[in-house]
This record gives sequence, structure tokens and C-alpha cells, in this order.
Amino acid sequence: MNGGDLLFACLEALGVHDLFGMPGTQNLPIYDALKRNQNRFTHHLVRHEQNATLIANGYARASGKAGVAITVPGPGASNASTGIGDAYTDNVPVLLLTGGYTRSLSNRSRSKMFHGLDQGRFFEPITRYYGEPRTADEIPKIMDDAFRAMLTGRPGPAVVELSPDVINETCQRTPSLPVPIERTETPLDADLIKEIAQQLSRLEKPLILLGQDVIFSAVPEMLLDLAEQLTAGIIFTRLGKGALDDHCPLVIGTCRSNTTQKLLRECDGLLVVGTRFTQIDTLGWNDTLPSIVIQLDRDPKELGREYPIQLGLAGSLSNVLPALTEALRYQNPQTSTEWAERLAKSKLEIQARTPVPVLHQIRKALPDEGIFVADVTSLAYRAFEEFPVPGPRQFLYPCHYVTLGFGFPAALGAKIACPEQPVVALCGDGGFLMTCMDLALAVEQNIPLVTVVVSDGCLTAIKGSQEKHYQGRTIATNMLVPDFALLARSFGALAHTTTDPKEVTQMIEAGLKCDLPTVIEVRMEDHVDDIIHQIPWLLEK
Repeated sequence: MNGGDLLFACLEALGVHDLFGMPGTQNLPIYDALKRNQNRFTHHLVRHEQNATLIANGYARASGKAGVAITVPGPGASNASTGIGDAYTDNVPVLLLTGGYTRSLSNRSRSKMFHGLDQGRFFEPITRYYGEPRTADEIPKIMDDAFRAMLTGRPGPAVVELSPDVINETCQRTPSLPVPIERTETPLDADLIKEIAQQLSRLEKPLILLGQDVIFSAVPEMLLDLAEQLTAGIIFTRLGKGALDDHCPLVIGTCRSNTTQKLLRECDGLLVVGTRFTQIDTLGWNDTLPSIVIQLDRDPKELGREYPIQLGLAGSLSNVLPALTEALRYQNPQTSTEWAERLAKSKLEIQARTPVPVLHQIRKALPDEGIFVADVTSLAYRAFEEFPVPGPRQFLYPCHYVTLGFGFPAALGAKIACPEQPVVALCGDGGFLMTCMDLALAVEQNIPLVTVVVSDGCLTAIKGSQEKHYQGRTIATNMLVPDFALLARSFGALAHTTTDPKEVTQMIEAGLKCDLPTVIEVRMEDHVDDIIHQIPWLLEK
């Protein structure tokens, strides 16, 4: 067995079946090994390396499993770094396997080499782990370390550089393959659990702020049980959307909205569950929090890191929440009737908002089990409040890196990961133009996702920001865009065009019944100002 065969034996042992990538000179040994092992994997040929990691990113978000990409070193790896950066900030397990450089050149300056890049230094700030096996026999340990880094604690990406020498080298000993990562539970402090339960039970106006780790830990039922005991309102970070059914009476909305900001100022205590206090979620760390803040997180470094807390408990939520819920059964929560009424009023306030065009039509067409993927586009900014989803991993968005062009490739990855679930992406014309070349991949593999492209010939959000902050002066926001339906058909995809958002529902329903990808172009060139007025932060004073 050589290093390449060992690599794919490790990937199979770790539960990997799909690979997203592009062959090139310095990863040909990897691809030759893939050829020998291709009956155990499905390779998806991308047209741009950025899409390799963005597709892997969507695959991981939708499935909870690691998404794996393959590129050449240097420009291939740096192209792919956008998807890695996005995975790093949003805590997504994405593995990038890059080709490497022959060991005989190890003392040469990378700047003088073909595809030369010091990849360890390049990726160090945006990965949980970077590994480079020096021999074929080291591959199992490196792969185990990479997966352990990606899936232990708060998830994130890893990069492994594979020299052609290592891939071609014959193993010197019988390999011991890595095994899938299992989460370990740490003992809980029973006294601290009791103290937290007592503190929560004294609150008259409690709120719960939930984040992404509720999804990672698969504990929505436990959290709902806890909230119901307390009659606590539930708000969520952007990455926490979908952790609980948006239709649940206690779920109010995202922590960024005006409605939930008022609740944050009025509550007398906040239970923070599995979330990092990020710049976007806290409006630049300017949120006003109550005097009583209790934080639960798997990462002890996050406890009290951004805001002062009264109590904090580190540990797996799947372990912490049942213990806390049980401890609360012996308490007598003091939530006031007025607070319950206030929460209900806030819920109705959000539900009463005028439906957002296109977004509303997508929600009507997408079945409850469907996955919605939003790109960084004007109408999608309202989706956190006004696109309800029933459960985890059904709402995908690049929340912190805010990667323009994310929508289509991430939706493609989600559909590959979850082929039985309908998938709809919402993109703007600018974002779709960045990554639409992998319509070719979707067509050649008959991947039936639906992509709605709002085409207004404008970088609309940027234009609105310029108008608001620069005395109405705008520059470099209007752009020539193609006929997206014609473009899609040139790849072999199905396509429709409309100027009426009301027609989108029927078009999506038809697209979801097809065996090919569908692109729906919504022409809105004459409605740029109307779209600007849908963007939440441009409406704030």
C-alpha cells in the first residue's frame, strides 16, 4: 500500500464519501490514488477552487459531517481559502487536501517555486489545524488529528498538505486506520448546576439567547423543555437560527432586530446557550445586557469573554441541559404573567410585518423539510426574521465572513449531502455571477436544486449604504449582467424569467419536480429603491 491508497482508506474509515475538487499538476498522485479507489467515493469536479470549499461548506452545514475538498497548492489553495475562512468564522468542519512540494525542494524559497506558497503560514490564522505528513506512515495520525481538530469542541476547518513523494511512497508498516471521532462528556459540577437553577428560577422576565452549538449538540428538545419551565422568551444569533422551530410561541426572533433589542433591555436575566458574542450579533458589542447573565458553552474560553457574567458553566450541552432541566424541577420559577404577555406581543409584532417580495414566495413554495440557502443579497437580509424554518440545518447563510457568492455553491453542497430534501437558494446577480460556473457540475450530475436570482443590475446594498452615509453619492454600483436564464440554459439547466415576484412560487414548485437544476431569474431593475427599503440596517437611524 502506498500513501495515496492509505489516504483514501483513512477517509473511508472517517466516514467520507464525497469529494469536491479539481486535479492539477501537484495533486495528480492524489487523483491517481482516487482512480484506484473510485468505487468507494464520489468525486465532484468543480470549475473553480473557491467553489470546492464553498460546496464542501454547504455540505457540512446541511449534514453535520465534514466536507472535503481537493486542490493544487499555491493558487488552487489560495482560491479555496475563501471557503476555509468562511468555515473558520462560522465553525464549519471543512477539510482541504492540497497537493504539496517534493521533499528535495524543502530548502528552496517557496517564492521561487512552481505554485509556490508557504501554505502553513498562509492557513494558520483561519484553520483549527494544519498538517503535513513527512512519510506515508504518518498519514493516519495526521488525518486523525485533522478530524479531531475539526469535530472536537467548537467545529472548524483543517488543511492537510500532501507532497507527491508522500503519496507515492510505499508504507513501511501495517497502518492503523483512524476511527470516527466520538464526543466525550466531562463530569458536571452539581453544586454549580443547582446554583444556576436557583438563579434562573428567581427571574421574573427571563430571556434565552441560543446559538449554533444548540444545533451542533442536537439538543433542541432539551432547550425547549428548559424554556417552557421558565416561560422564557427565546432569541437567537444568526448561526442559531433553526435551532428551534421558528413557529414555537416562545421563539421571538434574531437578537439583532428592534423587537428583540427592546426585550434585551427589558429582561431581568439572560441565559446564553452555546453562542459566541460576535460583532454582527451584538451590533458591534454595543448590546445592553441585564445585570444577570448566565452562560453555558462547551468552550471554557468563551465564558465571560465578551461580556461580564454572573455564572458560567463549561461542558457539552447534551450533558448540561438535561442536568439543568432536572434541577429546575425542584425550583419554583417566578416568571411574571406580564412578561409572558409581553413575549406574545413581540411575537405578533414580528409576524405582522409586510411580507418581503421573493422571500415570501420562496417560503410558500419550499416544503417544510426543505433547505433554504441565502446568499449575501439585499432581500435575504430580512430572512432571519421573516423566513421561518422548522428545524436545524434548514437555513444556511455565511453569517460572519459574509461571503458574497456563497449561496449557489453552498446550496449545491447541501443538495449533495441531503439528496432527499428539496433545496432552494436565493442569490443576487452579483453573488451568482461569482460562482455560477458550477452549474456545469449540477447539470452533469443531475443535481436538482432551484436557484432564484434577483437581477437588478446593481450592487443594491452597497448603493443604499453609499446613499445613506455619503450624502447620496454613489459610485461603482451599477453593473452589466447577462440574461441569466439564457446563461443557465447554455449549461443545460432549466430556466425561467419573470418580472413579477408573485410568479416565483409556481416556478419553484415546478423546479422542485425536475431532475435537473433550475434557475429562476427575477428581473427587478426598476425596483432598486424598493429593494433598498427592505434592508434592515439601512432603515435604522
